[in-house]
Amino acid sequence: MAFALLIASARSLAGDHESGLLRMAVTRSASRPALVLGRLLVAPLPILGGLLAAFLGAWLVARSQLDFGPFVQDKFEHMTAEESLAEVCKALFATLPALVALWSFGLLISACSRSAVGAVALALGLFVAFDLVKESLSDDHLYLIFASFAPSLADSSALGEAPKVLQGFSDAGLGDFVLRQAMWLPGAQALLIVALAVAVIQRRTL
Repeated sequence: MAFALLIASARSLAGDHESGLLRMAVTRSASRPALVLGRLLVAPLPILGGLLAAFLGAWLVARSQLDFGPFVQDKFEHMTAEESLAEVCKALFATLPALVALWSFGLLISACSRSAVGAVALALGLFVAFDLVKESLSDDHLYLIFASFAPSLADSSALGEAPKVLQGFSDAGLGDFVLRQAMWLPGAQALLIVALAVAVIQRRTL
């Protein structure tokens, strides 16, 4: 889902530029910042829709094979069903700001690119490159970057940690301080990224 969001946002402005839509919008009195903000306001639909599809798919598969109840492993109950649900919901809310920041990052790459294909390739390349190096970072530095809170291949997000928490691993999960960071830091970085995208659009030739 994270890759799909990044692809959709990265191709948006660059694709509009290729098709001439950006120039048409400006000639019809749309401001340049509005071009970016309009694409930003689209974000809730794919983010919430993607999460809903992922959770429904997981629920249907689990429901077809398992009985819902307490999390039991080797006859030991790690968590009640209510505690498990609360843990997953907490992880979900801690991940939402990072997904918005990820969408904003795609918009910045898109604003800087001349072609949709190039924008998608660059955005995915940077995201995967960070995935490859982030395990070498300490937690103090890792969680200063919004992408660390987004689900990925080398998942360090709250959603990625949730299954380990449910299984009772003592070192699993994000600490309270990092969880608070997950709630505000990606949002603050998203605002900065959007401001940069607006600055780029203001100066580029449409």
